[in-house]
Amino acid sequence: MSHTLRAVLLGLVWLPATSFAGPLREPVLELLNGYEATATGEDLAKLGDGVAAELMEIADDHTVASSRRGRAITALQHFPEPTVKGFLEAHMDQADKGILRRKAAMSLGVGFGAEAVPKLSEHLTDDDTLVRIAVVQALGMTGAPAAREALQGRLEAEEIPSVREAITKALEAK
Repeated sequence: MSHTLRAVLLGLVWLPATSFAGPLREPVLELLNGYEATATGEDLAKLGDGVAAELMEIADDHTVASSRRGRAITALQHFPEPTVKGFLEAHMDQADKGILRRKAAMSLGVGFGAEAVPKLSEHLTDDDTLVRIAVVQALGMTGAPAAREALQGRLEAEEIPSVREAITKALEAK
């Protein structure tokens, strides 16, 4: 897929988010300030409607520190909505930083469970070893039979010991 097409697709996912962005920006950014503690679903729900849209806007704002962008992606796990799912899937494919791709994988696994298995499974062969490990962990968290099948299928082919270890742990956990 060309870079232009990716940018257009990400833009289409992002456009609905911008229509809600604005008044919640500061309260949401404040919740994303914590280094060790992260915003809970309850904390975010207290802010009212439009939080998911604001989180997506923050995650895509390159003027915001990567740490906050990552925490915004993590917080999206609390919003299992189709728009959020599409946003996270797009970030799995093309986020500008590996950490954001890893956080998108985890948010998909935690927030969407079995629904996320097809997209996560696509990334079991990702070029980035750390992304593969995050995908393995996210698949393990879903507990879905299809996730187990994908992990078992990847175990034999995986050459990187740390990824093989993560697959083994994920398979043993469920």
